[in-house]
Amino acid sequence: MISKKALGFLYLLVGAFLLASTSILIRYIGQEVTAYQQVYLRNAVALVLSVIAIVVSGQKFRTIKNLPKKYAPLALAFPLSVITFTYSVQHTKVATSIFTLYAASLLGSLVLGRIFYGERLKGWKLLSFLLAFLGVLIYVHPLSGASLGVGFLLGLLSGVLDAFANLYRKFVGGRVDRFVATALNMAIGGLMSFIFSLLAKESFSLVSGMSGRVALLILLFGAVITFMFYFVVKGFEYFDLNIGTI
Repeated sequence: MISKKALGFLYLLVGAFLLASTSILIRYIGQEVTAYQQVYLRNAVALVLSVIAIVVSGQKFRTIKNLPKKYAPLALAFPLSVITFTYSVQHTKVATSIFTLYAASLLGSLVLGRIFYGERLKGWKLLSFLLAFLGVLIYVHPLSGASLGVGFLLGLLSGVLDAFANLYRKFVGGRVDRFVATALNMAIGGLMSFIFSLLAKESFSLVSGMSGRVALLILLFGAVITFMFYFVVKGFEYFDLNIGTI
């Protein structure tokens, strides 16, 4: 029988794969709609899918009451991470965006894991962390000065926010039904992006005039982030924050 640690590893691995695939989707969708528009559109899809999953699986909306109010602001971390990462991908190379996201997320989760859970990195955990960090450095090599622009900074910010999002995911795991937690984040992120789009006076003609290909990609993206969030929440139930991020 598979252990909980192994199961958690598989969930996090699948979640990481789904997250990595989003950068390509962002680039294609961004050819026809703005960053804010694609975020609220794909979040709307993810919200609908999450609600359907809640109804079908019999999960309870009322489990959201198990989230103490003092931790509620952490629910903003994932939507803000998504928005900043989307802009990062549109302003620099995909490899650079992914590098900054993972590097900042690794370091941020290391610090947050120590502060909130008293986690320590030693032995094999420390070696895993160093190898993971070396891996993202190799992935982006060579990193030229031309890459150190707005996209690079937004990627770093996205990674820091992702570390806080992982803290939130670990906290809600076992307390809030997983698809309920997913629906909550999709609703918050979609609403935030929609408001930002209105404030930026973005044209709705871009949305109404997008091609069928991009519409299908948005549907696919919505499904990807739904299951990505679900798998990561479930995976963190069995892993420390720092090693789970690795």
